[in-house]
Amino acid sequence: MSNSKSTDWITFANRLKDFIDSDTLMIEEKYRMPYPVTNITNLIINSNNSKTIRLDRNDRRYFIPDISEKYVNNGIGMNHYYTPLDSAIKDPEVGKAFYSYALEYVKLNPDFDERKIPMIKTKLMMVNRDNNKVHEFIKEKYIIQHRDLNESSSILYHDFKAWFATYANSNKKPSTVQEFTRALRELGIKAKQKRVGDQKADKRLQWYSATYTNLYTIFMKKNMIDEAENIEVPEGYKEFEVLIEIPPERLPNSVCEQEEVMNTQSE
Repeated sequence: MSNSKSTDWITFANRLKDFIDSDTLMIEEKYRMPYPVTNITNLIINSNNSKTIRLDRNDRRYFIPDISEKYVNNGIGMNHYYTPLDSAIKDPEVGKAFYSYALEYVKLNPDFDERKIPMIKTKLMMVNRDNNKVHEFIKEKYIIQHRDLNESSSILYHDFKAWFATYANSNKKPSTVQEFTRALRELGIKAKQKRVGDQKADKRLQWYSATYTNLYTIFMKKNMIDEAENIEVPEGYKEFEVLIEIPPERLPNSVCEQEEVMNTQSE
């Protein structure tokens, strides 16, 4: 699919979801009855298209590593890095060695959980590219502008529709008020009743209220702010709230070190 459009990649990625998550696979050979097998498939997807797959914010399927710029500059990396890497990946002995290394790593680190995939910068960029438009609206109108949120639900939704018509895809309709409310709840932002005007009239409106610090903290916790955006850190923000404690890890010996140990023991 090297020359495929980004939409083709997205369709392909959506089809992969069941393939990745399923416990079994059906083998369908020509002129034979289909039969199930245990799914032990691991996939490596290589592409120079940043829109290869559509990622959920809480994705647990894909590990997307960062690629150092020194390996792509002026095409030098193609001959001196990527070509040898491609050959190594296709070598069955390399696959066996890596599998052995992975097994040893799991033995040395019993708390290892393959579902806890680190959020690398490249993956964060791809996730934020597909931001929910309601979330994007809150980010642009309040977080980037360092503003507190203090609006009635009707005014906030009206502002969202105006923003959507100006900055978002004009070929699509904005979220309905129900979808808008649900998207805000996903961020933990909920409307509360507030009395407005004359107290005797007892007029109450649904009201959204959140400080800039609270909004910033919410978006940081959900990995929705990239350091490259240079958004001002609000006063009182506690950075430790979004840090993830990484347990110490033990690394297996390299293949060469293992061979040296075996040779020493044989002597």
